[in-house]
Amino acid sequence: MLGFGILSAPGVKSGSIFRCGLFRGSSNVFRTRGWDRGRYNHYSLLRTTTTVDSESETQREKLILEHTKVETTWGGIKLNLITKECPLWYCHDEGLLPFEDPWWAFVFPGGMGLTRYICENPEVVKGKSVLDIGSGCGSASVAAAIFGAKSVLANDIDPFAGTALRLNLTLNYDANANLECTNSVSFSKDNKVVCAHMDFFDQFDVVIAGDMLYDSAFSPHLLKSLQNHRFVLFGDPGREYSPKDLRKEQLLAKYEFQEDGFESIKVFKL
Repeated sequence: MLGFGILSAPGVKSGSIFRCGLFRGSSNVFRTRGWDRGRYNHYSLLRTTTTVDSESETQREKLILEHTKVETTWGGIKLNLITKECPLWYCHDEGLLPFEDPWWAFVFPGGMGLTRYICENPEVVKGKSVLDIGSGCGSASVAAAIFGAKSVLANDIDPFAGTALRLNLTLNYDANANLECTNSVSFSKDNKVVCAHMDFFDQFDVVIAGDMLYDSAFSPHLLKSLQNHRFVLFGDPGREYSPKDLRKEQLLAKYEFQEDGFESIKVFKL
């Protein structure tokens, strides 16, 4: 099978943002802010509330549709993303950004690894309840919904991520009319990792988390919170706080990814 570094799929352009999951712009505002070094710096032990929700759902939808393009990613999943075809990609002034920290407008490597793994192994979600921590654009949540999850709760503290998820679900339900997409997909903007009781996670059959192992305090807390859960899937390209001593049975997939100092994307279970 093709690795991420040489990904080829219908509608996927070589070097595109969703192929590598990081920022290929040379000096745009996204790259100069260091977004390529780790995702969800705002999703931390210090943040127990959501980002300011000053826009209405209608306003958020309008902004997302105005500043993104529909792109086809792994498994034919369609997403509204900021790409090189979008004027915002070339923005050099942070003050001109129409929204704060649009992590939901990009596909990051761990999330794409989880998405690919679900597409290739639908039995891991079929008929099961799924929690997606730090859901971002919702790529993995959409994959779980399409491939038969009983229910999906996407969790991200940015309300824009909830709007993006709804738009992306609509894109894919329309494109997969032959599938029975009657499952329940919901969104929570609460910081569940910090605020929820440990038994909160027990209500889900499967917990997935992509690109969430980036912080010296938050990452150990997340791993500890999930260590006793029956089935947890992580997607990560090898960030500093990702487990280094994985047993053979823990590593479920490894995809080529030679970008930004990383060599591969690993999908592993605790």
